[in-house]
Amino acid sequence: MSIINGPLVHSSGATGSTGATTAAIDTTGANLLVIFVSHVLSEGTVSDNKGNIWKVAGEYGYSANQHAALFYCLNPVVGIGHTFSFSANGTYPCIFVAAFGGVSNKMPFDFSTGVDSTGSTSSVATGSMIPDQDFSLIITGISNNKSTFSIDSGFTITDQIAANAGVNVGGAMAWFIQGIGASVNPTWSWSGPGASGAIIAAFKPSTTYAAIKLLASASAGSTNGGTSVTTPAIDTTGANILVASISWNEAGTPALTDNYSNVWTALTGQAIGGNDIKIYYAKQPKTGTGHTFQVTGNCYPAICVGAFSGVDLSIPFDVQNGGTRASDYYVATGSVTPAAPAALYITALSINAHNFPAIDRGFVILGSLDYNAGQNIGCVMAYLTPQDGPTKSPTWTWATNWTNGAAAIAVFRQWCARASPLPSIYRASHVLSSYRERPRPRGR
Repeated sequence: MSIINGPLVHSSGATGSTGATTAAIDTTGANLLVIFVSHVLSEGTVSDNKGNIWKVAGEYGYSANQHAALFYCLNPVVGIGHTFSFSANGTYPCIFVAAFGGVSNKMPFDFSTGVDSTGSTSSVATGSMIPDQDFSLIITGISNNKSTFSIDSGFTITDQIAANAGVNVGGAMAWFIQGIGASVNPTWSWSGPGASGAIIAAFKPSTTYAAIKLLASASAGSTNGGTSVTTPAIDTTGANILVASISWNEAGTPALTDNYSNVWTALTGQAIGGNDIKIYYAKQPKTGTGHTFQVTGNCYPAICVGAFSGVDLSIPFDVQNGGTRASDYYVATGSVTPAAPAALYITALSINAHNFPAIDRGFVILGSLDYNAGQNIGCVMAYLTPQDGPTKSPTWTWATNWTNGAAAIAVFRQWCARASPLPSIYRASHVLSSYRERPRPRGR
């Protein structure tokens, strides 16, 4: 599984009014190269020393002054000693080059939009867009005759170059990997009012899903009269989500912590006649050896914990449900339908019965605590990682001791391979500014 990284290698080169050639970088592994150029309007040529063919993603600007142009090359010839060249007279350009992996190999370019602004403002929004696919790579650039650029909405600036009178206009480029597709409209800001041009474009990710794996699990029930419980230590190294289920008596309120000080999110619980169950999760957690989990609250608690890899990093939680049943030998969780075709299903049960329950629909039990009078409520947790993404509605059953049962179920999104910047991300203060064809941008 590839995790998004920021740029590890930086470079800059000469700046001039007619363009230049970048210093050599290593683009090995990239399947998308992106160039952003800030310039004054003039046509020119874009090329690189490996003979790649460049396409225009969009160009926006204010009159004959600041213009923002974005170019890209899919499935390029890459390698060490890679240079990029631009040539045109009187463009006063600066260039920003970035190499990305994990982008769709077929038709990655989604669409672009942009905006121009007069000289009376010190900030500008790029224009709103909604990418066609989740986990899209979004690139934006700003052209301005100022300096000290910044951007909101979670974007990361690869580099910025201040305007230099008689040499180059100013500019900056930024990137963002979106989670679930939604409207995005970041705002660029700079030092003092000035005319500007801004562009934003979306590129589609590959659709490869990472395998979800259970790396470690633990379970424990109170042994101190129902006041608290701590699990045995486990090794959670490599997990990108921790999921816990707590069963307790509704007379109290549990508090969940762990010795790595992770932040836990509680989902909606279920309760009936002294049996409570709730699922918790910690996304992108701190992990490692000797990992323990604690529940306090004088509520006869029991806890089951699973450490998983392969779950989405940005917005892992998808959907939840639950059910209760009084004085019987089974309880259904209620149905859940995931938004994506591959997902992690978690279900948990709270029960006062002296036997270990079972569950259908292919779920695998990862932890089980028997009811222990005066110490802890019974707790069981199970998981499923199907690849077909159908609606699931499992049922918990127990053979004897008709009793109350409370069950919860939750779905977590699987991690999908997405565009990730390679270590070779190049930014330079030199390049030509223009293009040979202008796209017709598609708005949303």
